[in-house]
Amino acid sequence: MNTIALLKKLISIPSFVDGTNNEAETGEFLMKYIKSRLPNFWIKTQKLNKNRFNIISGNSQNPKIIFISHMDTVKPNSKTQLVPRISGNKIFGLGAVDMKGGLAASLSAVITKCVNKQIAMIFDCDEEYYFKGIKRIIKEFKFKPNIAIFPEPTDLQIVNGCRGVVEIEFEVIGKTAHGGTPQNGVNAIEKSVELVEFLKKELIKKDKSFCGKTTVNFSNIKGGRLINNKITKQANAVPDIAKVLLDIRTAGKHDSNQIKSIINRIAKVMSIKILNYQTNLDYEGYLTQKTQLKLFERSVKAVVKKTRCKYLNLSGFSEAALVSNAWNCPCINFGPRTGKTAHTKDEYVDISSLKKTQLVYENFINNYKF
Repeated sequence: MNTIALLKKLISIPSFVDGTNNEAETGEFLMKYIKSRLPNFWIKTQKLNKNRFNIISGNSQNPKIIFISHMDTVKPNSKTQLVPRISGNKIFGLGAVDMKGGLAASLSAVITKCVNKQIAMIFDCDEEYYFKGIKRIIKEFKFKPNIAIFPEPTDLQIVNGCRGVVEIEFEVIGKTAHGGTPQNGVNAIEKSVELVEFLKKELIKKDKSFCGKTTVNFSNIKGGRLINNKITKQANAVPDIAKVLLDIRTAGKHDSNQIKSIINRIAKVMSIKILNYQTNLDYEGYLTQKTQLKLFERSVKAVVKKTRCKYLNLSGFSEAALVSNAWNCPCINFGPRTGKTAHTKDEYVDISSLKKTQLVYENFINNYKF
């Protein structure tokens, strides 16, 4: 099975997560595929819950190179996304670019070039959701690779860092009053907006220039008058509570406790109360120095002819940050062209860039001094 056929097979196996579906069928297929193509590789599974599991496979207990691919996808917009389709230079289907394309390319490269090489592969769960898979991996396994490669779609560019992410919820408490005399109350919704604007200004003061800027996404707010512990809509009353959800991408050393402290300080100045904090995500960013990536850059240039490192300073959080910080190792994301269609109904991967991705991996493995 070549890389294109492998990708088509992977697309046809649903690995989105809901009440009835998850990554298990994809995992079972991958284990059978590895056993048939890489008989000298050991395979371990790591259960998460019920029938969800990570896969760890390699030919060394001390691998120098580790490829880490997530098996899950977002939920489909329609069932037709689970039927792979080739049109021109594109393969359409759910997960085609994020990231079953990169998974197929890396697995094929390892099969082609793994002889006498110290390599491992990890296939994890839940990357599109709350990183349950990779968190279990780094808790149980203490690998010390020289590099970990994540075959995420990057437009054939080396991505060597990302900002951190903090997802936090809290309640802003105001004071109700008659809607005709709002000056007699404290509008919790208005105060929430004001507080978040102050928070943005405070957070960027400690940004590190190489990581871009901290951004605060005001993701959700639910406000109104609190009656019998329920938020109710009442147009003629000043809202005395607002539940706020923020998605903060940190370019400095900000964790959830530090952010809470800043919010509390701002709230004190504003004479409002903050209650019931809930932290959903709290992950530090990472940076792999370019000096650690010279061989990989040469491998990219040999195939793509030109390359550059960039930072994910205006994009998403990568589980590479969790691995880099836990294992203290260089990590990168590198993969095919995105087409800016990941997570959409028209998701596709560019076939020529997928082939180049595989060739880059093969070149790197072949020239790496083990």
